[in-house]
Amino acid sequence: MANSLTFTVTYCFLSTEKEETFIWALKNLRSFFVSVLPTAIVTARELGLINAVGLIFPESKHMLCRRHIDMAIKSKALKHSGGSEAFGKSFVWHWNEAISSYVEDIWNLKWLKMEKDYAKNQLF
Repeated sequence: MANSLTFTVTYCFLSTEKEETFIWALKNLRSFFVSVLPTAIVTARELGLINAVGLIFPESKHMLCRRHIDMAIKSKALKHSGGSEAFGKSFVWHWNEAISSYVEDIWNLKWLKMEKDYAKNQLF
């Protein structure tokens, strides 16, 4: 029974990270699903994998992995702060606070604060 949580269904060691290899792996994975397909598939931002998910599981929603999003955000924050680790951590903390908002009005307030606080670093 689905409970709105993500979980791993398989791991696959591939010889290459090319779209055709991802297609092969996902076709094999799809063969295990008989009557119910996944409602969502979460991956890293690997373009070949994203394309393969769209081809093999067009009914499923594709989502990017939260950890990989956080890593990309921190990397961009570090780049725009001259490499300040404290700044990167602070920005990611505020980002996580914003995206954890359950109400759109709260999200908007946190987002406006981030725009104000971090505009000087050209992150917005």
